[in-house]
Amino acid sequence: MLTEAHGDVTLRIEHRAPELIVETTSRGPSTRHALQRYTTDGLESKSIGADGDEFHSIVVWRDDALVCGRAVPWPLPSSAVSELDAAADPLT
Repeated sequence: MLTEAHGDVTLRIEHRAPELIVETTSRGPSTRHALQRYTTDGLESKSIGADGDEFHSIVVWRDDALVCGRAVPWPLPSSAVSELDAAADPLT
């Protein structure tokens, strides 16, 4: 028996090369909305997530597949910066 009401997620995808827009709306106990704007020509794109974080990503076509580069929140949270600093190889 389902005891929680689960919402639905709607994606509206619009592609007019090179622009790609993905609008996500989730409805449940609260409604969340995100609008991602990409270009499929390999240039960096900036989007705002549902919680207001800024993401930078790169999207390109490879054969018949749409390949998305890793999106990260911008500016990086201090915890992520510390992890990157700890993992970085010192320049010699």
